[in-house]
Amino acid sequence: MVISRGNTRVANIYLGEFMRLYSHDAFRAALTFPNFGPPKPLRTDDWWDDYFGNTPRSTRRKVIARAGA
Repeated sequence: MVISRGNTRVANIYLGEFMRLYSHDAFRAALTFPNFGPPKPLRTDDWWDDYFGNTPRSTRRKVIARAGA
């Protein structure tokens, strides 16, 4: 565990590396699931609409983005 206060650059680097390692491990673990099959195609619908505009999810996104700045 690393606690970083007052240095968002260092915190972002650690978070990025953690997510990279976690994603890699999660993918490798998922390959062992029964009936894994081929990857699903990317969604091209309007799933992102709720994250923008005047919605509760959009407000949360803005608050979280401001907290990391």
